[in-house]
Amino acid sequence: MKSSLRPSALQGVLEKLHPPSRVRDIVIPEPEDGSTPENAYLTAVRKAHRDGCIILPPGNYPAPKISRSLAIRAARPGTVRFFGPAKRPAILADGDYSLWLSGIQIVSSDGDSPAVEQTRGCIILSNCLISGGIHTGGGDSSIYFENSRIERAEVGLMLDGGARAEILGTTVSGCKVGVSAEAAGGLSIHHSRIESSFRNEDGNPGAGLHADGTPVYCAGTLFIENQLGAHFIDCKNVEMLFCEFEKQVMGGLMMHGGGPLHMHGCVFAEQASKDYAHVTLDQVTTAAIDFCIMDASAGLDVQSMHGHLTQRSETPPPSDSHGDILSSVLAEIHQVIGMSASKQVMETLMHQAHAAIQRRKRGMPVPPLKFHCIFEGEEGSGRRQAAALLAKSLGTLGILTPGGKVVEAAMEDLLLGGLAVPQAVEAARGGILLLHASSHVERHDSRLSSTKSRETLRQVLAACGEDTILIFTGSRDSVRPIMRSSAETEELFRATMHFSLPSPPELAEMFSTLAADLHIRLTTKARIKLLLSLHMLDDRRDRRFLSTAGVAKLLDATQKRYFERCSRERNFELPLEAGDIDVPVEKNADAILQGQPVFVTICPECESENPWVPGQPQFVRCADCEHSWESGWGIWTPSSYYRRLKQEEDAPIPVGLPPHRGRAAISG
Repeated sequence: MKSSLRPSALQGVLEKLHPPSRVRDIVIPEPEDGSTPENAYLTAVRKAHRDGCIILPPGNYPAPKISRSLAIRAARPGTVRFFGPAKRPAILADGDYSLWLSGIQIVSSDGDSPAVEQTRGCIILSNCLISGGIHTGGGDSSIYFENSRIERAEVGLMLDGGARAEILGTTVSGCKVGVSAEAAGGLSIHHSRIESSFRNEDGNPGAGLHADGTPVYCAGTLFIENQLGAHFIDCKNVEMLFCEFEKQVMGGLMMHGGGPLHMHGCVFAEQASKDYAHVTLDQVTTAAIDFCIMDASAGLDVQSMHGHLTQRSETPPPSDSHGDILSSVLAEIHQVIGMSASKQVMETLMHQAHAAIQRRKRGMPVPPLKFHCIFEGEEGSGRRQAAALLAKSLGTLGILTPGGKVVEAAMEDLLLGGLAVPQAVEAARGGILLLHASSHVERHDSRLSSTKSRETLRQVLAACGEDTILIFTGSRDSVRPIMRSSAETEELFRATMHFSLPSPPELAEMFSTLAADLHIRLTTKARIKLLLSLHMLDDRRDRRFLSTAGVAKLLDATQKRYFERCSRERNFELPLEAGDIDVPVEKNADAILQGQPVFVTICPECESENPWVPGQPQFVRCADCEHSWESGWGIWTPSSYYRRLKQEEDAPIPVGLPPHRGRAAISG
């Protein structure tokens, strides 16, 4: 799995400055009386070695004086606070040193001085909260942010004098200007959030991002509720990829002079004023706006003066619909959430059924068709839903009786005499018999042996005839012993479909669809928290929520909070907020939301990663190969689900072994 977009440089910087194999933890014990061990901390800072990382217990500490390279981490993130002297920055970095802070709160002593002042060296802020702003200047300065938050400042981050900065998964909130870069060496922003930047001055509006004479790269970033989203003056080489501009007051992006500008896959929505265009360009040498989505909330989509503009609009993929029954059936299969590994097989069966019906209408010979299937999967993985969809689709085409009848039976009942084969088949006549494999093993009861199960399967298949379809279903452990020793039995089935529990993106889509049916709209933060929480539940293997029924339970718990808030505010059409989502991992999720979780979507054509933001349109155009696909919801990169995808992609396929069981296969 590759990424054609510019990667973050942070990991390489950390490995260079603080190689994991060399870092030694210097743990300062937490006093039993709950006091702050300030003297032990100051001693550790004074004697610190470049390969040592000081780990601090909770408390308020004076910010360290930077006279050497330091690495400091909070034992519990968010419980350690650095404060500085009056009318001076809390942290002053003016030497050729590196400073790495993790899980620390840095607070300015007053509103006039920044929380961090840097003129030289390298600063890395990971999982930090900075109140009071940051000023980084000088060509020898570089600063990196990871999963942090900057708030309550005139300028959240001020970059000048040739300094460089990278912002990854970070939120900048409540500043007059979120990020300002003037004559800086370079600014990169990845998967971040810049919000609520506003200034009450005529002719000098607030902006989420302001850059003057600085190259800018911005990918997967959300600009929301700013006076002006992004403002560029005489900037060379500006790239804005998969960014969303939501609820800006004076426009999403303005650029005066400079160029080239390249925008790809950006979304502009819900602008407050029609007096401004979504994008305003003045004397920009060249600008390319590719496949961006702009709603009708602005006066114009793009206003361009005195420059060369090329614009390519996003168009939905061509439809293969011809207005016939087959097209409607295929469209319904495609719209079902989940079952991604089985949809292709189901579509193949529909094409075969359609061809057979059309040939029969023309009096052409058609060999006997078999649509009997094997469904392997865990409980809650969607096997019953797939059987109902298959019955309905084949009924629409004319292979089965219209209406989509599905009758369930247990193999145990057939083997133990509780149900006769003719009785089971007649109940499902004209539809689908969903036959569940026995959950017992042979040694528990000889009557449930694999041999007898195979004989019973053959009897059921013979009794089905051409107007009834058998689906033999069960877990891998219950189905495979019956099928693996008999090629003859397996040949009687047309397809084998493998079902797995829905992925976090599929679960999020299920939740959103159920909420939409109740006329409940999710805010941007609610969408991010929902997706993040479902990834975290998947990491914990919390099976209570990893199914359609689990998602319904989650929505039910969320509705209780939501309706309570609607009642208190006397407004019964409120959007669903992040705080309404009631999940077992809520505290951990809220802590991660302080930054901006990194989500990606993966192009099915070239397998490159593209940033995901909540307002991304349904169809996304890859920044690398320009393939358009239905992206759905994103994948959280720190999650085990993302790691599993990478392992599957990178792992070589052993010679002589069958394909991975997650892929559907057609037999016969």
